[in-house]
Amino acid sequence: MTDVDREATLRLLEHGELTVEGRIVTASNASFLGQVRDGARSAACVYKPVRGERPLEDFPDGTLWKRERAAYLSGARTGAVVIMAFAIAGGLSAFGGVLLAGYASKAAQAMGDPYLLPAIAAVVLGGTSILGGRGSYLGTVAGVILITLLQSILSVMQMPEYGRHVTYGVVIIAMLLIYGRGRRHSD
Repeated sequence: MTDVDREATLRLLEHGELTVEGRIVTASNASFLGQVRDGARSAACVYKPVRGERPLEDFPDGTLWKRERAAYLSGARTGAVVIMAFAIAGGLSAFGGVLLAGYASKAAQAMGDPYLLPAIAAVVLGGTSILGGRGSYLGTVAGVILITLLQSILSVMQMPEYGRHVTYGVVIIAMLLIYGRGRRHSD
């Protein structure tokens, strides 16, 4: 393509009227096959909506944020978002560690370990996928309430610590089996 052809094509793309003729289903995000016309001149083109124009078509509810790679490809600054999310999570975890150490009047390397498995069980029980992308705040809160209730029941029964860990593991595995079975039937 010569420079004259390139300039004419760019002018056509900038000032012409775009008609979308179909969707390219094998392309990432939303890619449309279109026709650009400006008077007597016309050309075929591939049209990809830019960020802010409209939700991408392959996300039925416009939830682009659920897919990091798609967000990156559409021009979102995913690196800054991921770094900020980890920085905030790390800061809040450190704050929680300071509060726990203050409550216990001492600090030890493994003093937060008893909280790890119940936290994972609460999140999974609340409906959040371990693989990511699915879940809700209300579901997580409901999972925390159910795990707290389970902890109370296990305390009343005077269940030893290893029995509590087995119980949490069974809850996690059962929920994974239930969610995996539900996903298989929905596909």
